[in-house]
Amino acid sequence: MIRRAGALCLTVTALAPVGFAYSLVAALHCDVGTAVRWFSACVALSLLGWGLWRHVINRLERLPFKVCGVEVADDQNVAFLLLYLLPLVSGYTDGPPSWKIWLPIAAVMSVAILTSYSYHFNPMLGIMGWHFFKTMTPEGVTYVMITKRPLHSAGRTTVVVQLSEYIVVELGE
Repeated sequence: MIRRAGALCLTVTALAPVGFAYSLVAALHCDVGTAVRWFSACVALSLLGWGLWRHVINRLERLPFKVCGVEVADDQNVAFLLLYLLPLVSGYTDGPPSWKIWLPIAAVMSVAILTSYSYHFNPMLGIMGWHFFKTMTPEGVTYVMITKRPLHSAGRTTVVVQLSEYIVVELGE
């Protein structure tokens, strides 16, 4: 289990599209330097998140996981779409968005996620074909399962890696 690295991976990749939106806004305002900086930072964060994600799912111990109950958990995408599109709607009126504002916001979000049992839907993983489900074990413990396949029924055993205390990633049968 890589709790902190896994949570950081999900946080980093979830925030990257906001920077892409700011990059587009800067480009539309002919602020090429700011657009390139935002775009470069987001590409770097996305690559870092993707690399950490690959490392996590390839290196962690594979465990059998019996699914006794299933509920869709990636239904929070509308809130993230609004967050991603907000920079396009608002543009910027007093100059480009400053790293002095966004760095503390990203730090606070990262600390909140790293120090809690919370999780959040990650649209970047959705783009890569992953889905989130709340699953229940025979012992009655609820886990968030991240998987590439739709879960339509319970009662199956699958192979997972444990990303954090209550998040597992399905690797297959």
